[in-house]
Amino acid sequence: MGIYIQKLLIIGFGYIGGYFIGSFLLKKILVIADPSIKKDIKIKARKVGRWIGACEHFLIVTFVLMKEYTAIGLIFAAKEIVRSKEIEEKASYYLLGTMLSVSFAILFGVLTLELLKLIS
Repeated sequence: MGIYIQKLLIIGFGYIGGYFIGSFLLKKILVIADPSIKKDIKIKARKVGRWIGACEHFLIVTFVLMKEYTAIGLIFAAKEIVRSKEIEEKASYYLLGTMLSVSFAILFGVLTLELLKLIS
């Protein structure tokens, strides 16, 4: 297999695989932290939140691959502005969700960088 195909597969894993694995783990951890939100997660997962999460993951992985770590702060700021009223109602739920989502995206971004170094 050519080096470019390997790089493409690794990058694809960082973006696509990371998003689905991170989303799965995020939902499981949030339900463990607060079992009463299980119904909430199922309803909201079908709405715009899924797209926002995908965009968030894509941007964070991209920032990590570009080694622009400070740009990740823009995502926190944007989420704070848009969800300020919701955050007041369930602050710990949103904080945990955001921290886990960002952590998984950074993890997959760094993992992607390290795997790319191995094959270069």
